[in-house]
Amino acid sequence: MSRDLRVWTWKSLTVAAAVLLVLGGAIAFLSAVRFAQDSYRISVNASQDVTWSLSVPKANRFVSLRLDGGVQSIGTVETPRGSMYNLTGMGTGSVIGVATRLAASLDPWAWTPGADIDLSGRQSGGGFWVWRSSNMPSANITAVGVASLHIDYLGGGIACGQAFGGELREGWTLTPPLIGDCLIGMSSIPWLYLVAPTLLVPGLVLLWRGLRRRRDGLTATVPE
Repeated sequence: MSRDLRVWTWKSLTVAAAVLLVLGGAIAFLSAVRFAQDSYRISVNASQDVTWSLSVPKANRFVSLRLDGGVQSIGTVETPRGSMYNLTGMGTGSVIGVATRLAASLDPWAWTPGADIDLSGRQSGGGFWVWRSSNMPSANITAVGVASLHIDYLGGGIACGQAFGGELREGWTLTPPLIGDCLIGMSSIPWLYLVAPTLLVPGLVLLWRGLRRRRDGLTATVPE
């Protein structure tokens, strides 16, 4: 290869170096930086003539919330069970929120960076607390909530979630957990430490050769 490089001009060497460095840098960036999407959703089901106020578990990740259906307002309230969302509404409705963020890790096989997802109101031993107040104490009201995240990066993908749900009584109800696990997929190829260096190191070598050849060319054209 060294002999073949002798016929390359400094411009050709610089272009080849730039291509390798851009590819290597992109692979390193996409391997170390993880793109995460957080989501939160809660659905309330009740008869249309039932007005209600609920305190429901709050996710540890901030999302911009959108109200739908019979949900009239949402806010944060401090309760004996921790910080929660307070919802008011009538009948059936839902709250949906999504947000994106970046997380970073230099360990290609570490799944935990940025993957922590949790809900407030958790009962030791299992379940989540939900508080209810309504104009009809005997009416059936059910609520289901899900906090989840999805992380993508070069070499892997992670999906985690926490969920609760069930029929609510007046006052506090301990709802059962519905899900609480992660699905993890990872490549056996260490892109950050194997693939990226195989592009970056030759790229730096070609850049050095190109700059040196340009310097030698400028020196040779200077009259004595």
